[in-house]
Amino acid sequence: MFAQVPQRAVMGLGLLIVLPLLLYWPGLSGGFLLDDLGNLATLVRFGEVRDLESLMRALGNGIAGPLGRPVSLLSFLLNDTGVPDSAAAFKYTNLLLHVLNGVLLFWLLYVLNQAIRLPEQRALVVALLASLLWVLHPLWVSTTLYVVQRMAMLATTFSLAAFILFVKGRVLLAGGQTLPGMVRIGCGLGGFGTLGLLSKENAGLLPLQCLVLEVFLFSAPAYRRRFPQPALYRLFVWVCLILPSVLLLYWLLQRWSYNDAKLLLTRDLSMLDRALTEGRVFFEYIRLIVLPADVTRGLFYDDILPSRGLLTPWTTLLAQIGICIYLALTVWLRKRCAVLALALAFFFVGHLMETWLVALEIAFEHRNYLPALLLFWPLALLLTQQRVIEQLGIRIVSALSIALVLIFSIQTLSRSALWGQPLQLSQAWVRINPTSERAHSYAIETLLQEGRMREAGDQIEQGLAHLPGNAVLALAGLQVACATGEAGAWVERVATSIASDRAIVEHYQKTLDHVLSRIANGSCDAVTVADVLRIAQALAANPRAQVRAADRQRIQFLLARCQLMLGSPGQAMQAFRQALDALPDIGVAIQSAVGMAGAGFPQAGLELLQQWKDQGGLIQLRGTGRSTALKQQRRAFMLNEYERIRAILLQEVAAQSGQAPERVDGTNP
Repeated sequence: MFAQVPQRAVMGLGLLIVLPLLLYWPGLSGGFLLDDLGNLATLVRFGEVRDLESLMRALGNGIAGPLGRPVSLLSFLLNDTGVPDSAAAFKYTNLLLHVLNGVLLFWLLYVLNQAIRLPEQRALVVALLASLLWVLHPLWVSTTLYVVQRMAMLATTFSLAAFILFVKGRVLLAGGQTLPGMVRIGCGLGGFGTLGLLSKENAGLLPLQCLVLEVFLFSAPAYRRRFPQPALYRLFVWVCLILPSVLLLYWLLQRWSYNDAKLLLTRDLSMLDRALTEGRVFFEYIRLIVLPADVTRGLFYDDILPSRGLLTPWTTLLAQIGICIYLALTVWLRKRCAVLALALAFFFVGHLMETWLVALEIAFEHRNYLPALLLFWPLALLLTQQRVIEQLGIRIVSALSIALVLIFSIQTLSRSALWGQPLQLSQAWVRINPTSERAHSYAIETLLQEGRMREAGDQIEQGLAHLPGNAVLALAGLQVACATGEAGAWVERVATSIASDRAIVEHYQKTLDHVLSRIANGSCDAVTVADVLRIAQALAANPRAQVRAADRQRIQFLLARCQLMLGSPGQAMQAFRQALDALPDIGVAIQSAVGMAGAGFPQAGLELLQQWKDQGGLIQLRGTGRSTALKQQRRAFMLNEYERIRAILLQEVAAQSGQAPERVDGTNP
């Protein structure tokens, strides 16, 4: 069977590179999705990247996580240093990264096979088959062709590099080469681990995942004699693997109450309810991997029925029992089939952060990208066992392997081709997710971009039939009204829904700001500024919109903009002040000051800047404590902006000093 394996392995490695490129190619013509542009726009928030200073400023503006994910942002800048108008280049880079991850997985599995002393030829075949099945699995279409998920892909890239060094170092330790082994392991965790963490925070699980490799493979009964633990390494395990894992889990659990409040506000869902729900989602992930389909929910799992206790729905209890069985089976298999136990434990641990311990959306397919790395390794080992080959025959085993590759390839090609046609994709998602707010929103947005205004209106009505009173869908009606010139009853429907629906204030504000901009440039005659003001006032009356300071700030800023456009500077000034009272943000202070100055009241603009300064904003902006170079660069830029705007306003006030300027309240001094 293995007479010509080395040559075939080279050919197989070529397949590992070429086949994904061919299968994913039709999907490169698709557009941006969900928060793609929101994350990319932060890179050029303060101008295009042209030099080192602007580069540092851009990399310090990440909004996707607490660390800002500068490595991922830097990779986006390799595609475009301005406002992107096409997603193709970004998706192509993602595809190359996916192929690279497939090659790195092949390398990892090969060194693992060597570590457990498989014959050379079988080690190559197992590594090739397992990595090929992973890289071709159709579930990764929603990761690879979703631009912003490059963050998850990069975290996987650096994690794979760290795993390779960990395994190589562990083999050296077993051979008595303690120092070289420790150096490799340290470089992997310290170097590639840091890069992974700066790509996406779930790479923080790397010490725990390496601990899983140690416990379920190298220290498993079947292999522990081959991999003794020198004293220095035992100390390393405690200090660099166990302790960081415990501290991370402790920190995440400490934030449970904060996440609980966040979820209750935005989704009316507690962290306990979410954790119970995720038990059901975990087995849904397994189903998607074991029984892949041509089309899935894609990015829209927002309509999953949340668990409200162990019996609501009843499948919640079943899922919790299933997880207990899953974990017990994993521990039981450690003594009998270490590789399978490792794959199961690695998959579970990979889901700890995003699935169970952080207040994120309930489900996303890309969360399986890294945890599923080892799932096909036990299958490949099984198919290449001599006993299995003797019982089934080489032809049947080969046919099974080829069939799996072909099935995954066909499904990936089908799904990729659909992702390359945004309109058809949006309609497919609506059919699969009829009660998903986001699926309907994406379909509406796609129809608007295609210029199909009437169909977009019909899509909104279809969505509201499934989700009555939904403010997000109703708001889309204003964009249809702007495009068709017919307001109809949309203003009334939006005002009614926004006063009582969930407090997604940031989305509401961005949409209404866009409508105001269209009114200002004359491209929306059907909706007036007074209409937007009425809607903003209805939003302000929603009790759930007043809980968070940031939301109160957004609402007051929106009200102020409306009042300025209506020619009421006094009321605008009052709203701007309330926005800064809610949250003294330098960006809001500058925009407010510029807005008042643009309306002819530079003195009022100076007063707003002074209010922000009196609230301690300037001291905080200058920063007296330690901070990263990226944060220092951003602070310096904003401080320069503050000084520049203030100087301009002072000049304008001085220019007005020769005449009696009108006050904001309309009286003369």
